[in-house]
Amino acid sequence: MEATTGGTRTFLRYLLTSLDPNRFAITLIFSKERDAYFVHDLESFAAQGIQLIEVPMRREISPLSDTVALFRIAKIIFRKDPDIIHTHSSKAGFLGRLAALLTGKSSRVVYSPHSFAFQYAPRSLRGCFYLYLERIASLLSKRMVCVSIGERAVALAYGLTTTEKSVVIPNAISKDMPFTQTPESIRRELGLKDTVPVVGMVAQFRPQKGIEHFLNAIPTVLSTFPETRFVIIGDGPLFDSMRMHVARLGVEKSVFMLGHRENAIDYYQIMDMFVLTSLWEGMPYTILEAMAMGLPIVATDTVGNNELVIDGTNGFLVPAADSPAIARAIIRLLKNKPLALRLGKGSKMFSDSGLSIEEWITRYQDYYEALFSARTPERIPGEEPRPSRNRITPISRPSNHKYRSQTNDSIAGLHRPLCDRHPLPEKRQQYTHDPR
Repeated sequence: MEATTGGTRTFLRYLLTSLDPNRFAITLIFSKERDAYFVHDLESFAAQGIQLIEVPMRREISPLSDTVALFRIAKIIFRKDPDIIHTHSSKAGFLGRLAALLTGKSSRVVYSPHSFAFQYAPRSLRGCFYLYLERIASLLSKRMVCVSIGERAVALAYGLTTTEKSVVIPNAISKDMPFTQTPESIRRELGLKDTVPVVGMVAQFRPQKGIEHFLNAIPTVLSTFPETRFVIIGDGPLFDSMRMHVARLGVEKSVFMLGHRENAIDYYQIMDMFVLTSLWEGMPYTILEAMAMGLPIVATDTVGNNELVIDGTNGFLVPAADSPAIARAIIRLLKNKPLALRLGKGSKMFSDSGLSIEEWITRYQDYYEALFSARTPERIPGEEPRPSRNRITPISRPSNHKYRSQTNDSIAGLHRPLCDRHPLPEKRQQYTHDPR
C-alpha cells in the first residue's frame, strides 16, 4: 500500500486489525513516505504478528523510483508466494499487478481502487493519462473489490472490470467511538461559546476534496450568519495555499484550520453539520463518521457521497465545485433548526441500519476464502497444495504529506458479489444491488 493516509489508512487499519489470524497469515508491503503518523499503525500491526515490509513508493510518477519499487515488490511476491495479492489505490495497484505478472501470479490479484483519479475530468489531459494507466493495469488483472456501487459502475463503464470479476463491499466503521476530549474542552480550546454554530469538515488538503469551493462559500454564509464558525481538520500539500486563500477572503477570524488530528473523531462532537465538497470519491469514511454522530450532511453529488446522503432525508446534495450551492445548503440548515435536527436523526438512523464492522470483515474474509478456493482448478501443474491458513499480501501506496488521501481474472464458481450473500437491512439495500 502506497496511500497510507486518509480513507485508505482507515480501511487498512480496520482490515488488518479485524482479519482472523487463525485463518489468514498477512504480509503488508507498504510505503510510509506520505504519512508520518502511519508509524503508530505499523506498531499495532507488528504487535499482532503481521509481517511488515517497507518499499518506498512516491505518489507522483517517477520512472526510476517506480522501477526500483516494481522489482522489489516482484522479488517479495516471488519469495513469499502469497495465495492472494490485494493491491490498493492507483500507484500500488498498478505496480502490484505488474509485479504479479512478472512473477506469474496474476491470477492471485485483486485490486481496490478506493476511487479513480480520472473520475472528475476523464477528458482532461490528466484524466486521460490516469485512465490510460488504469486500462493498461486492467489488462493484467480485472478482479476488483469496489467500495461503492458508483465506483463499480465507473469501472464497468470504462472497461476496467466485468460484472463477473467485480464485487461491491461498501465501507463500514466501528460504531464504538472512544472520545479523548469532551465537547466543552474542545470549545474552550477554540475559544467558542456554546451558542456559536459550528460547520465542520474533515478532509485532506488535496485537489480531490475541493476545499477551495467550501472556503469560497464561507463569505456568503457569514453575510447571513456572522457568528458561524468553520472548523476544518486535515493536512496535505494544499494546506498553506488554502490558509492564504482564507486570508484573501478576509474570513480568518471565522475559520479554524486545525491541521492533522489523530483524535479527529472528537471534533465531530461540536459540529452542527458536516460538509464534504469532494470532486470525486469512492465512499468517504468521514461521512460515515458524521452520520454515526447524528449530523446533517452537506455533500457534493459525486460517486460514494450520493450513496450515503439522500437529499432531504439526512442532508443535502449539491453540484461539485458549486460554491453558491454549498452556501445555500449551509444557510438553509442554519436558518431551520428543526430541519437540521430531522436530517441529523436521518443520518443516525441510516448509520444504525447500515453495515456493521463485523458484517464488513465477514464479507472480506468470505471473499478471500472464495478467491483461495477458486484457485484450485487454476493451479499450475506440479504446484504443491497450499495450507489452509491463507497468505495475503496487501500492497498499498505513499504520502508526501501527513493527512488523508485516496490512490482481476475469473473466479471459478463465484457467480455473484459476495456482499449479496449477506444482504443489508432493507433501508440500506442499495449498497448490495448487483447491477447486471
